[in-house]
Amino acid sequence: MRSVEFHFIGPHEFYPDELAAQMNTRPPGSLYRLQSAVAWVPFVPDPSAPTFSAVALQEDVARLRQFYRRHGFPEAKVDYRVTADKERRRVGVTIDVEEGPQLRLRNLTLMGPDSTEEIGAPELREEIRTGWEQIRAKHIGNRFDELEIATLQKRLTSFFEDRGYARAKIEPRAAIDSTAYMVDMVWLVEPGTRARFSKIEVQGVTKVREGIVTRQLGFETGDWFSRKALETGRENLSSVDLFGSSRLDLGEGTPADTSLPVTVVVDEDRPRFTQIEAGYATDGAGLSGQVRWTHPNFTGDARSLNVVLLVQSGVWATSDVKDRLLRGTLLIKQPYVGNPRLSMGFGPSIEFRDGYIDRSAAWSLQNTFVYRFTALQSAALRYEYTYRQVDESNIQDLVPNSSLAESLAVPVQTSLLSLTTSLGHLDDLGRPRHGVVIKPNLSITAPPVWGTVEFGRADVQATAFLPLLGRSNAIMIRGKIGQVWPFGKSIPSDGEDPAVELLRLRDYTLTAGGSDDVRGWSTRMLGPKVPAIDREISGTDTTLTSDHYVEAGGLRRWTGSVELRLGIRRISKDIFMHIFGDAGRVWTSDSRFTFSDIEDSDEEVHYATGAGLGYYTAVGAIRFDAGYKLNPSVFDVRDSQDVLDEVLAGNSPSAAPVIASRRWAFHLSLGLYF
Repeated sequence: MRSVEFHFIGPHEFYPDELAAQMNTRPPGSLYRLQSAVAWVPFVPDPSAPTFSAVALQEDVARLRQFYRRHGFPEAKVDYRVTADKERRRVGVTIDVEEGPQLRLRNLTLMGPDSTEEIGAPELREEIRTGWEQIRAKHIGNRFDELEIATLQKRLTSFFEDRGYARAKIEPRAAIDSTAYMVDMVWLVEPGTRARFSKIEVQGVTKVREGIVTRQLGFETGDWFSRKALETGRENLSSVDLFGSSRLDLGEGTPADTSLPVTVVVDEDRPRFTQIEAGYATDGAGLSGQVRWTHPNFTGDARSLNVVLLVQSGVWATSDVKDRLLRGTLLIKQPYVGNPRLSMGFGPSIEFRDGYIDRSAAWSLQNTFVYRFTALQSAALRYEYTYRQVDESNIQDLVPNSSLAESLAVPVQTSLLSLTTSLGHLDDLGRPRHGVVIKPNLSITAPPVWGTVEFGRADVQATAFLPLLGRSNAIMIRGKIGQVWPFGKSIPSDGEDPAVELLRLRDYTLTAGGSDDVRGWSTRMLGPKVPAIDREISGTDTTLTSDHYVEAGGLRRWTGSVELRLGIRRISKDIFMHIFGDAGRVWTSDSRFTFSDIEDSDEEVHYATGAGLGYYTAVGAIRFDAGYKLNPSVFDVRDSQDVLDEVLAGNSPSAAPVIASRRWAFHLSLGLYF
């Protein structure tokens, strides 16, 4: 065999890799040519190509025709051509495909076993009619194939099972109009007897009371049977660290039974354990790692104690500044707080950092309530008190200012209450093509007597995905908007340097730029920034040097991105390319917080464009992005040392030479899109 290719006549719904998966006739693998090129090397064998079989090819063509019939193409034409090389030793196969018209669903009807539309208990009939109309609106007009039938069967079965009908019988019948290529479907439903949950039996529990298990289920004896309630109960159990695995078994019975027993089987196979994770980020953090030690039944009743150590080394980071961090956290988690979906975590943490913002040490106490709606939707109410001592700030005046340094050295105490949520739905978390996710975040400092800074903050991110033609193509639209409102103690007093209070809020001011933001800039570097200055004092001489910029942030921010994602299915269904356009602005409109060293051009709207490649994995996409600044600021395209030299010489920063390569930013990332 030399090759297998597909030639489509007219528009086509399926792609070569999908059709090739149905065939036994295969071309040589991707390494065949490489192995052939080096076969002259001693001990490297000649590669063997797949053997061509005319019988196997004919069987493949028949299989492809049947494939198209099953997927709603009743008149699909599939044929083949075979060509041989001059020596007639190797052949190439071309599969000609003309898909033809598709069968479409024209009408859907729901009927009872007696050919009436009166289905289920009288009190549920209106709900059934409403639910059925929603299903009809979603499916009428779709292509009629095996997947569509299976999807409808699953939706109907789930609809009745979630309303107490555990043994509903659902039978599809189809009438095909071969002239109009339309299908009218009738679904015959025999719901059976409506049943309730009866006895709940717990097995496998040795370290906690059975009531700890049953309270996590979310349903009780006497509730109407619901398949969704069983699935939710299993999810609630999996959120408890003590339960390594769990399953809910429904007792067997007759179709006439009005009560159904449930057996809950849990496995307490997770005594004290350790998790070790490692990662890499191009911007700042470099090689990173996290170690987690967990006691899954601390003080009993399935509470867990977590000890977490996070290390960001800065090793191999591509950015100018190494963002080093060492953080230790002690967290006690209470999995049930009046509701199986509501949990609480509280405990202290200690942190040492040396990076973009400053070199400092901090300790904090936090208490968080988390309510889970679904796997993707949750809300968290968090209180945190933080005490931070700054050893050295990376943001200083271009001219020595001892009062600013002394002010920033005063410990910052923050008493912060925040509410974060995650709402929305995606068709696939790892490789989304359709759906919306919205993440609002609201914060305010309170009470004032416990803090040295006061502010409110609102920030929201929204990401939407729109599918395009093709199995892997989509458009992503992402936006962020936020603002910080200082008040009380964070308002500069008369005669105070306005930069002082802004910099004391440096952990909470807004920034932009990075792999999940405006990709023409490195992380946090879009917007106001200043050269980071090192001072070397020798006797009476002071030498100022700078090897990078440090972000100053702002009180207001917005960013937006549009990305066209295209699958490269000829190579692999897991590989894709993307083209993007990003924009954003970070600025401070409140004149009370004016930072004299900020360039006006840094607070303007900035644009970037670029492209990249990605590869889907089980934990998200590995992405490489190359971003290009379309309208950089004065600092964006100039070296910080050159800028410092010009300022010290009494010149404008724009007098420093432009470095064209600084228009580019490169990012390597792993994770989800939102």
